[in-house]
Amino acid sequence: MDEALSFLYRYGSSSLSFSTLQPLCSRYFTKQGYIGYVDSSKSLFKRKRITAVLGDPISSEDNSLGLIDEFVDQYPRSTFVSISESTAFYLREKGYFIVPFGDENWISVHAYSPTWKSYPLIKKSIGFCNRNDLDFRECDVLSDRDISLCKDLRYKWLRTRVSGSFSQSFLTPSPSWSLSFGRKAFFLESKRQIYAYVLCDPVYKSGVIKGYAVSHVVYDPCLDQNIIYGLLHQILLRLKDMDGIDDLSLHVSPFHFQSRECYEWNSLSTTFVSVLKLLDNRAYNFKGLSFMKSRFRPSFKPKYLAFNSRFPFLDVLTIYAYCMGINQVFNLRNYSFTRENW
Repeated sequence: MDEALSFLYRYGSSSLSFSTLQPLCSRYFTKQGYIGYVDSSKSLFKRKRITAVLGDPISSEDNSLGLIDEFVDQYPRSTFVSISESTAFYLREKGYFIVPFGDENWISVHAYSPTWKSYPLIKKSIGFCNRNDLDFRECDVLSDRDISLCKDLRYKWLRTRVSGSFSQSFLTPSPSWSLSFGRKAFFLESKRQIYAYVLCDPVYKSGVIKGYAVSHVVYDPCLDQNIIYGLLHQILLRLKDMDGIDDLSLHVSPFHFQSRECYEWNSLSTTFVSVLKLLDNRAYNFKGLSFMKSRFRPSFKPKYLAFNSRFPFLDVLTIYAYCMGINQVFNLRNYSFTRENW
């Protein structure tokens, strides 16, 4: 863990950087950095030995390509998930099949200034929170009571989700209640009762926190779900007051593209994305997630999938399962999905 943190503090500039610390991930180290990945022994399709890599290498730009070369030599059936354009194009030169994955959403905290005309849902949410006396609170250390209330709220929220039983996801690990390594929690609460919370991971550059990435968003399903807009609004105002903080990442919107023109498309990649969006409609509301993020008028960074196969149907299904957090994909002997880990 200490070795991983030393690289994260220097090169952890991606919204997914701290997700490589999750128990599900193994880490491949060299002197230049490391790659976070899911070992193929935890895959539903063990005979195919599909290894899933989470994001770009945690290393300098100069060393990342060499780190990729070493990794794929050892794990030739590797699939890369949510990687940058430069990483995707390098892998394409090595024979990988590249598929657009989705937009990574970034909000400039200093440019954020909501008006009724441009941000109507956010302004409505602010009014709802004010009328219902919901107070904003920032937290660097969670008390036992905070953790208990958050777990209860998460359980209540998951029961209303289509994928409520999928408690662990490749892209979104189980919550880290310790708030270690610069993580933060933000709450909307009233009379000592928590009605919504957001957990954030730090985004580092050269040992300094330059932004945050939202890792978990949970709200009371009995209230108006738009309270999340009000909570994110308060978070952005708080970050604006913090020295040196530039951006807030809302992570990737998988399989949905506000900036479709930013991607390179062909007939085969279009077909794959269409299949994944069909699965989305049946199992998880990525479309709704994309809509929520778009209300903040973020800037977009294109993210890609890279498959070491020209017709990676099995790879696509495996990666979809990883992104969904479908429990059967994982080796339950290596990770527990009990309520205590939520």
